[in-house]
Amino acid sequence: MSKIKNKSLQKNRFPAGFTLTELLVSIAIFIIVIAITSNIFFDITRNQRAAQESGLVIEELNYITEVVKRSIQKCDEIISAGGEASEIYLNYPGANPGNNCPEVQSDCLYFGLNSEKIIQKNYLNTQGIPLNSSKVKITSLKFFIQKGTIENPKQPMVTISIVAQPATPATKTSGITLQTTVSKRELEL
Repeated sequence: MSKIKNKSLQKNRFPAGFTLTELLVSIAIFIIVIAITSNIFFDITRNQRAAQESGLVIEELNYITEVVKRSIQKCDEIISAGGEASEIYLNYPGANPGNNCPEVQSDCLYFGLNSEKIIQKNYLNTQGIPLNSSKVKITSLKFFIQKGTIENPKQPMVTISIVAQPATPATKTSGITLQTTVSKRELEL
């Protein structure tokens, strides 16, 4: 019988379970894995937010350039000395060609930058209409106007350059630049 008691004592001498060292090592490994996983999750979330903001900026820039391009293509005359300008005036059908656009009250369309917004206005609407939302901040607007050539003076080329960024960026960004060139497309048949 004493042999049986000794065997049962030997079994209980090493109880099943984890030692304190094993438990601490497993907790440390678990914490490291959670830290790495959460860091990856936060990076993915931040990148997704930045991509959404960039998409919004690009969408608004595409809209703005489309409005300006169509206005340039439909106008009778681009009022500018040529070269680089931060605003553009367009004369429309019915205006007296050659008039200085700011003096022509009803037949002139203006595009320019005002307080981080691109404004479209005619002289009937002195306030103007902002073309971008408050979610997008325009930092630069430039028109590079090349008057028509000697062979075709009615075909000026206008390059529109806009730099924009989200109004409240989720990440540090330098801005998105969109540049496009449009001609008046006056066809002579």
